[in-house]
Amino acid sequence: MAKTKTTLKKKKKGKTPRQLETEVRNKKADAVLELIKKGMSKRKALIDKKMGESTFSHWLNELTPEEIKEKVKIPKANRSRYACARDDRTELKFESIEEDYNETPKRLVTGGIDPAWVQLQKLKIDSKKWELSKLKPNEYGDKVEISGEQDITISFKEKS
Repeated sequence: MAKTKTTLKKKKKGKTPRQLETEVRNKKADAVLELIKKGMSKRKALIDKKMGESTFSHWLNELTPEEIKEKVKIPKANRSRYACARDDRTELKFESIEEDYNETPKRLVTGGIDPAWVQLQKLKIDSKKWELSKLKPNEYGDKVEISGEQDITISFKEKS
C-alpha cells in the first residue's frame, strides 16, 4: 500500500505523456515558425524539424490554454503566429529583389556586361515578383482597381 501512495504522488507532480507530447509539438512548431520567418518554405521547415504536415495542421487548429480559459470556439493564436511568419517570409523575398538588383554584373573578357547574366537577373527578379503577387496579391499584385462615383457634366456649344 505504501508504494501505491508514493507512485500516485509522483504522477501528480510529473507531467502526463499527453502533456509531454503537447510540449514537444509546441517546441517543434515554434522552431518551424522561426525557419519560415527566415525565408524557408513550410514544407522544407517541417522536414528540417522532423514534424509531419498533419501534426502541424493539428497544432494550427488547436486551442491554446489562454483560448480555452476564454472559452473561444475558433482557434486564432497559432494561426495568427503562422500568418505573421508567412508575412515575414514574404518581406524577406521582397528585400531579396533589391539584393539581386544591386549585384555586381558579370563582365566579359572584352570588358562589357555579360548578356546571359543580365537575362538571368531579369528572370530571378521577375519570378520573385510573380511569387510575391501570388503570396500577397493585395500588396504586390498587378490588378489595380479604382472605384468611386463622380458627377460629370459635359456641355457642348455649337458654332454658327
